[in-house]
Amino acid sequence: MSRKSPKNFEDALNRLHNITQSMQYDELALEKSLAMYEEGVALLRFCHEKLNAVEQQLYVLENNELKELNLESHE
Repeated sequence: MSRKSPKNFEDALNRLHNITQSMQYDELALEKSLAMYEEGVALLRFCHEKLNAVEQQLYVLENNELKELNLESHE
């Protein structure tokens, strides 16, 4: 089951939700379940990478420590 990469985090999360619902409630053949599981793992990795990238954008390097960026002081 080859699907193209999701366009964004929300699309990936929506597809992941659909996969989990289908695997939980539908009667699927073993091969179909495995393919959906593999797709779900790939989507989970995609979401994790996106979340990590966003998290890094919320921090700045200050005195060799990652600290949360205070946006109010940068006005």
